Amino acid sequence: MAKYEIMLVVRGDLDQEQANKVANELKATLKNTEVKENNYEGVQQLAYEINKLKTAYRYVYNFETTDVSLINEFRRLAIINKNVLRHIIINLEKDYGYKATVNAKKVQRNEKRAEVYVRQKEEAERRAAERQAAYEAMKAEREAAGLPVKEFVKGANSKR
Repeated sequence: MAKYEIMLVVRGDLDQEQANKVANELKATLKNTEVKENNYEGVQQLAYEINKLKTAYRYVYNFETTDVSLINEFRRLAIINKNVLRHIIINLEKDYGYKATVNAKKVQRNEKRAEVYVRQKEEAERRAAERQAAYEAMKAEREAAGLPVKEFVKGANSKR
Protein backbone atom coordinates (compact mmCIF):
# COMPACT_ATOMS: atom_id res chain seq x y z
CA MET A 1 0.00 0.00 0.00
CA ALA A 2 1.29 3.43 -0.92
CA LYS A 3 1.36 6.15 1.73
CA TYR A 4 -0.03 9.57 0.82
CA GLU A 5 -0.42 12.95 2.45
CA ILE A 6 -2.97 15.50 1.27
CA MET A 7 -3.07 19.12 2.35
CA LEU A 8 -6.22 21.02 1.59
CA VAL A 9 -6.61 24.82 1.85
CA VAL A 10 -10.26 25.93 2.01
CA ARG A 11 -11.56 29.51 1.71
CA GLY A 12 -11.28 31.47 4.95
CA ASP A 13 -14.44 33.54 4.38
CA LEU A 14 -16.64 30.47 4.93
CA ASP A 15 -17.77 29.64 8.44
CA GLN A 16 -16.25 26.57 10.05
CA GLU A 17 -19.25 24.30 9.39
CA GLN A 18 -19.17 25.05 5.67
CA ALA A 19 -15.39 24.55 5.51
CA ASN A 20 -15.69 21.21 7.34
CA LYS A 21 -18.46 20.19 4.93
CA VAL A 22 -16.25 20.96 1.91
CA ALA A 23 -13.33 19.03 3.42
CA ASN A 24 -15.50 16.05 4.41
CA GLU A 25 -17.07 15.86 0.93
CA LEU A 26 -13.61 15.62 -0.60
CA LYS A 27 -12.43 13.20 2.08
CA ALA A 28 -15.44 10.97 1.30
CA THR A 29 -13.91 10.27 -2.12
CA LEU A 30 -11.07 8.49 -0.31
CA LYS A 31 -13.22 5.49 0.57
CA ASN A 32 -11.47 2.11 0.87
CA THR A 33 -8.37 3.79 2.27
CA GLU A 34 -6.74 3.35 5.63
CA VAL A 35 -6.71 6.84 7.18
CA LYS A 36 -3.73 7.16 9.53
CA GLU A 37 -4.04 10.78 10.55
CA ASN A 38 -6.68 13.46 10.13
CA ASN A 39 -5.61 16.98 11.18
CA TYR A 40 -7.64 20.16 11.18
CA GLU A 41 -5.14 22.98 11.58
CA GLY A 42 -7.69 25.78 11.91
CA VAL A 43 -7.93 29.20 10.32
CA GLN A 44 -4.51 30.45 9.35
CA GLN A 45 -3.12 33.63 7.87
CA LEU A 46 -1.91 33.07 4.31
CA ALA A 47 1.58 34.18 3.31
CA TYR A 48 0.09 35.95 0.29
CA GLU A 49 -3.42 36.66 -0.94
CA ILE A 50 -5.17 33.95 -2.93
CA ASN A 51 -8.29 35.13 -4.77
CA LYS A 52 -8.22 38.29 -2.59
CA LEU A 53 -8.42 36.21 0.61
CA LYS A 54 -5.94 36.51 3.46
CA THR A 55 -7.10 33.59 5.65
CA ALA A 56 -7.90 29.94 5.01
CA TYR A 57 -8.74 26.68 6.76
CA ARG A 58 -6.07 23.96 6.51
CA TYR A 59 -6.68 20.22 6.59
CA VAL A 60 -4.05 17.47 6.42
CA TYR A 61 -4.87 13.82 5.74
CA ASN A 62 -2.39 10.92 5.93
CA PHE A 63 -3.60 7.61 4.53
CA GLU A 64 -2.62 4.44 2.70
CA THR A 65 -4.18 3.10 -0.48
CA THR A 66 -3.42 0.91 -3.47
CA ASP A 67 -6.05 2.51 -5.73
CA VAL A 68 -4.54 5.42 -7.67
CA SER A 69 -7.91 6.24 -9.25
CA LEU A 70 -9.12 7.50 -5.84
CA ILE A 71 -6.25 9.98 -5.77
CA ASN A 72 -7.04 11.14 -9.31
CA GLU A 73 -10.73 11.54 -8.43
CA PHE A 74 -9.82 13.56 -5.32
CA ARG A 75 -7.56 15.79 -7.44
CA ARG A 76 -10.32 16.30 -10.03
CA LEU A 77 -12.93 17.24 -7.41
CA ALA A 78 -10.52 19.56 -5.57
CA ILE A 79 -9.83 21.44 -8.81
CA ILE A 80 -13.54 21.75 -9.61
CA ASN A 81 -14.60 22.90 -6.13
CA LYS A 82 -14.48 26.72 -5.95
CA ASN A 83 -14.13 26.68 -2.15
CA VAL A 84 -10.78 24.87 -2.34
CA LEU A 85 -8.02 27.44 -2.82
CA ARG A 86 -5.09 25.00 -2.99
CA HIS A 87 -4.38 21.31 -2.55
CA ILE A 88 -1.29 19.16 -2.67
CA ILE A 89 -1.01 15.39 -2.82
CA ILE A 90 2.31 13.83 -1.83
CA ASN A 91 3.24 10.19 -2.31
CA LEU A 92 5.36 9.76 0.81
CA GLU A 93 7.11 6.67 -0.50
CA LYS A 94 8.48 8.65 -3.45
CA ASP A 95 9.23 11.77 -1.40
CA TYR A 96 12.97 12.07 -0.76
CA GLY A 97 12.52 13.64 2.67
CA TYR A 98 10.35 10.75 3.85
CA LYS A 99 12.77 8.18 2.45
CA ALA A 100 15.66 9.87 4.21
CA THR A 101 13.92 9.49 7.59
CA VAL A 102 12.95 5.85 7.03
CA ASN A 103 15.95 4.37 5.19
CA ALA A 104 18.49 3.13 7.76
CA LYS A 105 21.50 3.73 5.47
CA LYS A 106 20.48 7.31 4.81
CA VAL A 107 19.81 7.97 8.49
CA GLN A 108 23.25 6.62 9.38
CA ARG A 109 24.91 8.67 6.61
CA ASN A 110 23.16 11.84 7.79
CA GLU A 111 24.25 11.20 11.38
CA LYS A 112 27.87 10.84 10.22
CA ARG A 113 27.59 14.06 8.23
CA ALA A 114 26.23 15.83 11.31
CA GLU A 115 29.15 14.54 13.40
CA VAL A 116 31.67 15.75 10.79
CA TYR A 117 29.97 19.14 10.69
CA VAL A 118 30.13 19.48 14.49
CA ARG A 119 33.83 18.47 14.52
CA GLN A 120 34.65 20.99 11.78
CA LYS A 121 32.79 23.72 13.62
CA GLU A 122 34.59 22.95 16.89
CA GLU A 123 37.96 22.90 15.06
CA ALA A 124 37.25 26.29 13.48
CA GLU A 125 36.29 27.74 16.87
CA ARG A 126 39.49 26.31 18.43
CA ARG A 127 41.64 27.83 15.66
CA ALA A 128 39.93 31.19 16.07
CA ALA A 129 40.62 31.09 19.83
CA GLU A 130 44.29 30.24 19.15
CA ARG A 131 44.62 33.15 16.72
CA GLN A 132 43.03 35.49 19.24
CA ALA A 133 45.40 34.28 21.99
CA ALA A 134 48.42 34.74 19.67
CA TYR A 135 47.26 38.25 18.85
CA GLU A 136 46.82 39.10 22.53
CA ALA A 137 50.34 37.76 23.28
CA MET A 138 51.84 39.77 20.39
CA LYS A 139 49.99 42.87 21.57
CA ALA A 140 51.31 42.44 25.14
CA GLU A 141 54.88 41.93 23.80
CA ARG A 142 54.74 45.09 21.69
CA GLU A 143 53.31 47.13 24.56
CA ALA A 144 56.04 45.84 26.89
CA ALA A 145 58.69 46.79 24.31
CA GLY A 146 57.14 50.24 23.89
CA LEU A 147 56.31 49.71 20.24
CA PRO A 148 53.06 50.97 18.71
CA VAL A 149 50.28 48.41 18.64
CA LYS A 150 48.19 48.15 15.52
CA GLU A 151 44.60 47.33 16.44
CA PHE A 152 43.28 44.25 14.75
CA VAL A 153 40.13 44.89 12.78
CA LYS A 154 38.48 41.77 11.48
CA GLY A 155 38.66 41.75 7.70
CA ALA A 156 40.74 44.95 7.47
CA ASN A 157 44.03 43.13 6.92
CA SER A 158 42.69 40.64 4.43
CA LYS A 159 43.48 40.93 0.74
CA ARG A 160 40.55 41.48 -1.56
